[in-house]
Amino acid sequence: NYGHALIEALYAGVPIITSHHTPWNQLKESKAGMNIKLEFEEIIQSILFFAEMPANLFSAWKSGARNYALSQVDKSTIIKQYQSMFGLISS
Repeated sequence: NYGHALIEALYAGVPIITSHHTPWNQLKESKAGMNIKLEFEEIIQSILFFAEMPANLFSAWKSGARNYALSQVDKSTIIKQYQSMFGLISS
């Protein structure tokens, strides 16, 4: 699954917590969120990580989330695909 809600959250500057089974990986390295194992303790620890984070540090993670989203989507290719699909240009 592409994860439309996840990319929307990232675009809005909201760090995400997700498994390694999505297209959104290396989140922690980008300060965009966390990829975790779907185990109860790891889920709790990830939530607490963000819940207990000071506001100034969370601000950096919000920027990281937004920048990560921007780096993952090639808008010009998407526009060309839509134009081709609707017969506005030849592919």
